[in-house]
Amino acid sequence: MLYIYGEVTETKIERAVERAFDRADAQLMSGEITQDQYDDLSDQIGNDANRLYQQFITPFAHFAGVRR
Repeated sequence: MLYIYGEVTETKIERAVERAFDRADAQLMSGEITQDQYDDLSDQIGNDANRLYQQFITPFAHFAGVRR
């Protein structure tokens, strides 16, 4: 799960993804989770990031002249 406090920005989403993968990597290396669990977490992190982009970033991209 991604945690973002305050205004959601592209940079905050990227940092939250980095933190989530750092936690997952640490858990995998310490043996807390298996490779299958890590793969599931990776999928969840990606899905959460995509949902946040769709909800908060993409609708406003046209204001910045960005084409998606």
